[in-house]
Amino acid sequence: MRVAFVGDRYSALGFRLAGADAYAPKPHEAQRLLERLHETVEMMLLTPTIAEHARPEWLAAALVQPHPLTLIVPDAGGLQPPPDFAARIRRILGVESICWEPQAVSPMPKP
Repeated sequence: MRVAFVGDRYSALGFRLAGADAYAPKPHEAQRLLERLHETVEMMLLTPTIAEHARPEWLAAALVQPHPLTLIVPDAGGLQPPPDFAARIRRILGVESICWEPQAVSPMPKP
């Protein structure tokens, strides 16, 4: 399975050590590289910064296609977290999730 990582150079070093093909393109080169890799790999991992430089319509299609699996992962410094897709879907659907946390109950006073 051929895995490609596209992001900052520090993250790329780690992914290269893990056996992935790793690329750290300049922003203006990112889209062309993504399109080339999309045809030749089974999995693409992108940082949020690279995802921002991709054409929105291309990225949206790549994220939903089963092949190659395309994921957005955090960068090395955690400078930009990956998008919260669950929150985006809830917002689009108009669904709010409410987490209920039990409150500590004080004991009944003795008479």
